[in-house]
Amino acid sequence: MRAEAVRARDYGSAGTMVSAAAALAFGLVIAAFVFWEGRDHLRFHLTVFGARPMLIDDLPWLFTTAISALILAAAGFFAWVIRSGGLDRPALALLAFAMVADAIPAVTQVAIALVLVVLIRRILRDGDVYAPLTPLTIPLLVVIISYATSFLVTDGYMALVPTFLFRLTSNMLIVVLLPALLRTRRQIEIFFQMLLACACISVGVEWIQWGLSAVAGVPITFNTGSYNKVSTPWGVFPRLTGLMYHPNLQSNCISTIAVLTLWFGLRPIGAISAARRTMYLVAYVWLALGVLFTWSRSGWLSLGITSMLVPVVRYPRFSPIYLGILGAIGAVAWQTGALKATYELVENLNKASADFRWHIDQLAVEAFSSHPWIGLGTMGILDYDNPWKLQVHDTYLQIASEMGILGIFSFALFGAIVLARMLWTLIHSKFAFDRDWILGLLMASIVALIQNSFVMFLWVRFLWLMMPLAACISLASRSEDGEEPEDLAFLPPLPKSA
Repeated sequence: MRAEAVRARDYGSAGTMVSAAAALAFGLVIAAFVFWEGRDHLRFHLTVFGARPMLIDDLPWLFTTAISALILAAAGFFAWVIRSGGLDRPALALLAFAMVADAIPAVTQVAIALVLVVLIRRILRDGDVYAPLTPLTIPLLVVIISYATSFLVTDGYMALVPTFLFRLTSNMLIVVLLPALLRTRRQIEIFFQMLLACACISVGVEWIQWGLSAVAGVPITFNTGSYNKVSTPWGVFPRLTGLMYHPNLQSNCISTIAVLTLWFGLRPIGAISAARRTMYLVAYVWLALGVLFTWSRSGWLSLGITSMLVPVVRYPRFSPIYLGILGAIGAVAWQTGALKATYELVENLNKASADFRWHIDQLAVEAFSSHPWIGLGTMGILDYDNPWKLQVHDTYLQIASEMGILGIFSFALFGAIVLARMLWTLIHSKFAFDRDWILGLLMASIVALIQNSFVMFLWVRFLWLMMPLAACISLASRSEDGEEPEDLAFLPPLPKSA
């Protein structure tokens, strides 16, 4: 049963005073920002947009507006907590949001802290909480040991401590935490809806970045490096990042969610309503456009391949016709030269950024050859005769060069356990929901497998989310009757019908 909304006045005069104090504090904070920006606006404007923006000379109160929007978002979140009568849904939604919002500082830590608040409160109240240790715990411990060897081979090991703690709390903890949160099929479905909504918001941020970049005449994204724009035959465009700090990370995250969305949107007739199907397909197009304007070639490749593969797996009986049509289109494109021209066009987009990657990849192979067992240590490649001071743009080579054979073994064990559990569930589960989700995750994982060959995604939070999500499906498949247990840590069970 849904909890009743909690209102400030329910706490009497104390609640009213607290609400009034919070509103006054909010007003004072905004007034302070208005004062500071009024005093320092010109300096701030020149720093961000330069002396001669393309379209608009002056954007007054931009900083105040941005901060006000963030404060209102935070206030809206707490209002949601109050209205929903608990932290369950808001905390889970914030965790989903954190998976697509690398550019927002500490959002993962805040989300995990709220989740832990709920779990600790349940432990104190009920004396017990469901916290399964899945088989993924074993490779996780090996990864931690492999990561810890970096302290043995790095001179400035103290500099690695903050990074290690950050990755431990924002990446690795998800592997242990998520199976305790998503125990039922309903919870998994709700979490995906939250993830999809957050991904769509991130693409919406892309269009805001596009508009600001057009106004300023320079790319306004979370990536301030030299690769935040792309030269094309139609002009120079910003590489949009959404809520991620790099366009390649945005394309990987959004592509994976887009493939899952397409998979669910193409469910057989009768499996979902027409409204739900329309929502999924529209969301897929929205996300695909977001991937397009990241100008990430690996994102285009992975999304294109998996999107074409989804109908083959979803409707195998019609695959010969479908593949025949694709083959005919491909033959025409080949004969007319359109395929070659498209390849050359894509290859020449920021061609210099692709050329140097081969040199760093070769450097990674040399590093693995000279330090095969435990590697150079995390980020050690930056100091290994590396004139570019850049990381390896290949996740597999990143593991080999920085973590050695021990790291290769730990992540191979991760992949083997995840794949084995997924295939076991696919074969043995009696529920169509389980099999459908497993196939969808297998399709979506192709995105990561392809893009990992072109960029360093090893410590991206979203990649670490996919592994325990598969474990959650396997755990949920153990419920043979579909009934929800009473001791759910998150999202209390639906009331049983009389």
